[in-house]
Amino acid sequence: MTTAMSILVAPKQMFSLNGRAQWCLLAVGVLLLISRWFTGAYYVADGEMAKTLLAGDCIFVNKIAYGFRLPLFKARVLRRPIGRGDVVVFQPGFVNTQRCGNTGKEFVSRVIGLPGDKVLIRNKDLLLNGRESVEPHAVYEDLVIYPGDLSRYSKTDYQSAWINRRLPRSIANRDNFGPVVVPAGNYFVLGDNRDNSYDSRFWGPLDERFIRGKAFLIYWSQRRERISKLIK
Repeated sequence: MTTAMSILVAPKQMFSLNGRAQWCLLAVGVLLLISRWFTGAYYVADGEMAKTLLAGDCIFVNKIAYGFRLPLFKARVLRRPIGRGDVVVFQPGFVNTQRCGNTGKEFVSRVIGLPGDKVLIRNKDLLLNGRESVEPHAVYEDLVIYPGDLSRYSKTDYQSAWINRRLPRSIANRDNFGPVVVPAGNYFVLGDNRDNSYDSRFWGPLDERFIRGKAFLIYWSQRRERISKLIK
């Protein structure tokens, strides 16, 4: 017959240890739940969002900032609008991109154009709906301005080629691009490091279904002054 006394721990101590173990398991379960459904932690691998995010920064992402995604479904409940200027983490819905390679990888960019917006870039200047956009976060490191390759397309053909990801993925799109109109359910995103970012200028609109959440905090960085900095 086996009793609690056969264990080399007093019953009172055993209860205490079990209680601690239960609380630890509960805490781990809560953290896993939060990580899976509410908040994600990500490591920034490159400088496409500099100086907002630097290579080596570790960030938290709010996965329910735009609503709660039901398990096994792509639809969101308690939807909240994605805002212009939001820094979003997403998984691209396209395949075989020249630079992304592994489509299981997730990326971070800033939302510039909302559904229905007309986006035009001329000599690095961004115009939204015909008006020049003020961009305090944008960084330009290259003094060279590439002329673009817009003469090959009519406006209709250019729009279609962009939506269907048929534009040549060349540096010609970097400084002179568009105009395009962002289709319903999609967004136009750019990296803050405009001369060194692979974004909607090259691979087309970002479908809302692939947006994972909103980046909101740098929780660790190689530069100590950046730790606990809110992402704006």
